[in-house]
Amino acid sequence: MTPEQVEACLVEFKGDQIEWLKKGNISIPYVSHPACTRRLLEVFGDWSFEIVETKISENYVSVLGKLTAGGSTKMAWGGNIYGKGKGMDLGDALKSAGSYALRKAASLFGIGLHLWENPPRNQADQKRRDADRSKKATDTESIHATAPIGPKRAKDLAKLLKPYGWRSDSLTTYCKAKLEKNSLGEITEEEGKKLFNYAQNIIGMNLSGLSRSTLDFLEKCFDDYRYYPNDVARLLHQETGKSLKDISPKEHRALLGQIQKAKEESRKAEDKERGDTFGT
Repeated sequence: MTPEQVEACLVEFKGDQIEWLKKGNISIPYVSHPACTRRLLEVFGDWSFEIVETKISENYVSVLGKLTAGGSTKMAWGGNIYGKGKGMDLGDALKSAGSYALRKAASLFGIGLHLWENPPRNQADQKRRDADRSKKATDTESIHATAPIGPKRAKDLAKLLKPYGWRSDSLTTYCKAKLEKNSLGEITEEEGKKLFNYAQNIIGMNLSGLSRSTLDFLEKCFDDYRYYPNDVARLLHQETGKSLKDISPKEHRALLGQIQKAKEESRKAEDKERGDTFGT
């Protein structure tokens, strides 16, 4: 077994994956057969289980099961009572014993081990544990989402952005002007995703020297009208002779009006062509 497989086996089960066996005044939690099988499939993919020995007495049956997964084999006994007045015939008792043997053998891989080491007192206790686990997971995700990605992740992200024409100076410009961060390594995971999505729409364009308002303007042009930054730059040059570095927020609004008008005319032309095609 690999360390990753061990860690995956030890993941605790939620309340809806746990069943309870009533014994007198106490309830004993155990991993349901479907949940155990699913965990084996998720962690190992290929695994096998077989009954290698069976013992049958007057009202009790026990079986020795052999579970093989991840290059390792574990064996465990499982048993159950049967007979008149016991609520179970021999066939059902054998199935139940086999299921118990599987779950016990799986616990030797770490699956459901927490129910043996530190079992919940009752179902209410299990619900509290589920709620605590859910809160911890949410808090962890929040921490990861707001923590800087760091130099190594920044280097990986820069490699991903390189085919889209993003040079280091463009990345620095975006981080400083748009995100108020001094370097790529200071951005968060969420900001990195947004940057990657944005970068794919600005193929081969140098953003060096652009202001935050211009970057916002370019994003709006694409998000609202699917107008690529290179097209915006081309239209701006045709109309004013200026580059994106030279325009003011007032000129942003004027240019946005032209883009909106151009898109509207294009839509009308497409509607007319479609109508002509279908004879309407």
